[in-house]
Amino acid sequence: MRAVLRIAVGLVLMIVVASTDARAQSRAVWGYAFLGPGVYREEGATITSVERDFITPRTWEPYTVTNSTVEWGGGVEWAIVPSFGVNGELRAMHLSYAPEYPGGIASLNGSYHFRPPQGGKRTWSPFVTAGYSVGPDRQPGFNVGGGTNVWSRGATGLRLEVRSTALKAWGIPGQFAPTDWSVAFRAGLNFGRKTF
Repeated sequence: MRAVLRIAVGLVLMIVVASTDARAQSRAVWGYAFLGPGVYREEGATITSVERDFITPRTWEPYTVTNSTVEWGGGVEWAIVPSFGVNGELRAMHLSYAPEYPGGIASLNGSYHFRPPQGGKRTWSPFVTAGYSVGPDRQPGFNVGGGTNVWSRGATGLRLEVRSTALKAWGIPGQFAPTDWSVAFRAGLNFGRKTF
């Protein structure tokens, strides 16, 4: 047990030293905003019969509905070390059949940049991202995505991305646990990049 603790402490110290050195070389914070079309697949069940004195339905009929969407939102990303970062974002999703009532999704993600952003240089910076998502009328889930940032010589840049999100819908306990999926093709802007 002591050997495991020593190894864990050693690894943590190595990561802290490496990240401190990397932070001294390049650390960046920026905001982003996006808009894009997407597809949303919702699973659910229609209760067809219930049994007296039982909460759980006796029979139900599963269904799947697919809708087109429009997503928009924004977030903040922090490149902790040159290739690794964290970001948080809020987005609204408008379904084609009820665009006036958007759903909201909040996400907290980690990201990996294949070419870290360089201060004051024009560059492409492809990235992948994944993390935790939650919506107001759904149970928590996850999201994965990838894309590229195209930085200009200033503090702005273009952001192109594909993002997929899976959230657990409310189902029938122990019987039916549906998952709602969405895929969005997003284009937007990065702004306010600061290199420390």
